[in-house]
Amino acid sequence: MNKDVFIRKMQKVEELRALMDNFDSHLGAIAPGGVFEFGVIILDEYIELLANYAEDGGDWISWYIFENDFGKREFEAGYDGHMTKIRNLDDLWDLMEEGRKR
Repeated sequence: MNKDVFIRKMQKVEELRALMDNFDSHLGAIAPGGVFEFGVIILDEYIELLANYAEDGGDWISWYIFENDFGKREFEAGYDGHMTKIRNLDDLWDLMEEGRKR
């Protein structure tokens, strides 16, 4: 997988997550749980497929999405004490590239 394809696919994940959050906030009062949980299962499977295809051996994609909130938290990550803020998909790609070299 090249960087451009990876970024496009990750942008779709972010769009889907935003749609799910919006949908859940509107529908949650009427039908809590059910529909949103189905979306989570699909999203989790998509993330797993993307991680496998991108050779994400460090589980960085899930970390970026769920822990680092798509880079909004600007958490640091790295290897061998060399840490850098992961703010966007370019930073994430570089981190994964470093992991693939190992």
